[in-house]
Amino acid sequence: MSVDPDTIRYLAKLAMLHLDEQECAQMSAQLDRIVAFVRQLQEVAVDDVPPTRHVLDLVDAERADTPRPSLPRAQVMALAPAHEQGHFVVPRVIPKGEQA
Repeated sequence: MSVDPDTIRYLAKLAMLHLDEQECAQMSAQLDRIVAFVRQLQEVAVDDVPPTRHVLDLVDAERADTPRPSLPRAQVMALAPAHEQGHFVVPRVIPKGEQA
């Protein structure tokens, strides 16, 4: 399977990236190599390999998830660079008029 330049342009648009034709061609070649590597991995026989959570034999690697008190809201808001009505104010990341 080859990743054609039209697919690259579509993905770049979704990711809000501006790629010129040279970058599209370069990205196409890179994605072709990635897809070829994934295909190679799919050929590896793993039927007799038991599922694992971790590659090392660790015991008690994770702590218990126990609820603890958090900082008071007023203290957190005092540390924030900008806040309004109990919420953090952050710079806009999606241009006005566009929806995710």
